[in-house]
Amino acid sequence: KQFAEEHNVHFQMMEKINVNGGDAHLVYKYLKYQTDIEMIHWNFDTYFVIDPSGTVQAFTDVDPVELLDPVFQIGRGDEF
Repeated sequence: KQFAEEHNVHFQMMEKINVNGGDAHLVYKYLKYQTDIEMIHWNFDTYFVIDPSGTVQAFTDVDPVELLDPVFQIGRGDEF
């Protein structure tokens, strides 16, 4: 948070949470369980996309632009 304040960031900062290990946030425990992801290696390593029926799909080591197709697929009403 201090880094963001020093660099004049103007968006709401969320609380820092753990995404790995025994003290991982419950949301990340669930997402990793649903997708067989064992560890998230860094902030932008793994992305999760959830369709309206609750099916979770994980994407690791991708450029976020590569997520457009799955997101548009969901927008058309398709499921994974």
